[in-house]
Amino acid sequence: MRALAMALPEAEEALNGAQIAYSVGGKGFAWAYVARPAPKARRVLVPGVFAVRCRIETKEMLIEAAPDRFFDDDHYRGYPAVLVRLAEIEAEELAGLLREAWRIVEPKAVGGLTGKRTRGGSVVGGCQTRRSPCSDFPISQSLLEPSPSKAEN
Repeated sequence: MRALAMALPEAEEALNGAQIAYSVGGKGFAWAYVARPAPKARRVLVPGVFAVRCRIETKEMLIEAAPDRFFDDDHYRGYPAVLVRLAEIEAEELAGLLREAWRIVEPKAVGGLTGKRTRGGSVVGGCQTRRSPCSDFPISQSLLEPSPSKAEN
């Protein structure tokens, strides 16, 4: 996870105890998942699970297509991030998901690396021009058949 996230332009890692978060320009694109074990209980770190920013449509598609890898909880319901079980996802698939998350939050100054942003948030002259929400990461085959290479924490 760390190597994939930190390979993105101007990515930063922040540590808060055991909780890790990755951001660009001060905006988070992936972070360690913390959950409440019971209502009103203090949130605790869930090892091996990260929240990764994505579009709601992408989140819904991922959860429906591969619930063993992607899921949601009450706290994240309606929020543009999907929960990812790192032990169940291929490194290539995770890298694509992180690239898309990075593109969603990239600041304008960094946007020049991938193209110019338009008002609607799409990128012109770069990697994200009028594509389906999931076209930038390779999930189609990996959703159908598991692979021996899995992403590491």
